[in-house]
Amino acid sequence: MYRVLKNIFSRAVEWRLIQTNPVGDVKSPKVVYKESQIYDEDEIQLLFEALENGAYHWRMMITLALTTGLRRGELVGLEWKNVDLE
Repeated sequence: MYRVLKNIFSRAVEWRLIQTNPVGDVKSPKVVYKESQIYDEDEIQLLFEALENGAYHWRMMITLALTTGLRRGELVGLEWKNVDLE
């Protein structure tokens, strides 16, 4: 949000809509990275086994996520017309 606001106000100054950038003197917030937890092969195998009796759409979504690296937003935006099973 900081970068977006700074960019918006910088553009407003450039276009002479305002005289100064109110975000210009604000320090950039410190980015805190959290460590990702990644499934190992055994955990993925257990997940696939648990999904065998699950609903088809959940099996498809989780299988796609694990095998392709699609993110949540990419998965929910996917439509059947975009899927070619061949």
